[in-house]
Amino acid sequence: MMRLLILHGRDDPNQDLDYWGYSGPTLREVVAIHGTYGRLNVFFGSETAAVEARRQTGWARFCDLTLTMRFQEDLLVLTEPDGFTRYYGDWELQADRFGSPPWPDTVRHSQEIPRWHSG
Repeated sequence: MMRLLILHGRDDPNQDLDYWGYSGPTLREVVAIHGTYGRLNVFFGSETAAVEARRQTGWARFCDLTLTMRFQEDLLVLTEPDGFTRYYGDWELQADRFGSPPWPDTVRHSQEIPRWHSG
């Protein structure tokens, strides 16, 4: 299984960040991402994971275990559980060997750069 990390968040798609932004949710039990005709569909390993990912992102269901990622120009768009739409400039697919994100959730709305980032 893999996980999809969503990073470099902002509240306004026109915002020009002078820091890394905040981290979004980490989606678990990702088994594949498939691109077709300009759409990216994320396939999940269980109904539980797909339902939780839909709750965290607001993405439309493509089929039972699959959601379609939503973009506005070059930004990934999420409608999060609090009802706000947020925009992310970076996403990353990782092997989920360790079962936890590479940094604590407390980084979410801070200006800290994740430890693993060399830039």
